[in-house]
This record gives sequence, structure tokens and C-alpha cells, in this order.
Amino acid sequence: MKHAYSFFSLLIIIILSGMQAQALPAFSRRENVSCSMCHVNGSFPRLNEFGYLYRRVGFRNPWEIGNKDKDAAS
Repeated sequence: MKHAYSFFSLLIIIILSGMQAQALPAFSRRENVSCSMCHVNGSFPRLNEFGYLYRRVGFRNPWEIGNKDKDAAS
């Protein structure tokens, strides 16, 4: 039975590692901006400087870090 769990876990890891990350239009809607705010020419997957920073800080606006009201809402 232990081998079945190991095989299943390995299979899940292989499947998930082969999947590509996708840009979410929900970020654009949540922040009320266009896709070009984070992406080069507004197209997936190339991020611009702001896009890298946005991803790096946990998909939040970098200028809101340290804002106690915004941090409490997250």
C-alpha cells in the first residue's frame, strides 16, 4: 500500500510540474488596470519590470506594502 501512495504522489508531481503558469485576468480586474500594466505589449507570458515586482511581492501592488489597511484586507 505504501508503494501505491508513493507512485500516486510521484504521478501528481510529474503532472503538476509539466503545467505552465497562466496569467489570470482576475488580477487585471481586481487592480482595475489593463494587462499591459504587468506584461510586455499586454501579452502573456513576458512580464515587464512592474509585473516581476508584482509577482515577487505576492501579487500585490508594491506601493501598498506597509499600508496597514490594505494588509488587513488581504
